[in-house]
Amino acid sequence: MILWASQVETEAEAQFPELGRRAWRWVLEAGRWSQGVSIGFTKQVLFDGEQWCAAHHYYDVSLTKHFRLGESHDYYDGPHCAFSLGWLHINWSGAWCTKCMPEKE
Repeated sequence: MILWASQVETEAEAQFPELGRRAWRWVLEAGRWSQGVSIGFTKQVLFDGEQWCAAHHYYDVSLTKHFRLGESHDYYDGPHCAFSLGWLHINWSGAWCTKCMPEKE
């Protein structure tokens, strides 16, 4: 559920003409799923002038059914980082992370 949305930022001119002029916004979202609840900020991109989708930049806090301690780093469709204190998890993805995807030697 979206609780708040920022002002929309639109490209001055299309960087990729086949996509048209892209637009972005930040939203504050709260959600519940089978494993827990979360609240956080997500950057969204507007596709085809009608559908807002996550743009893989987010910062959120969640309470889940699984207990973890310490940090974790995963790479799937971009870097995903987390720091966990038991059932409380702080999650983010917004910058490149060499722990999620180490540089090749």
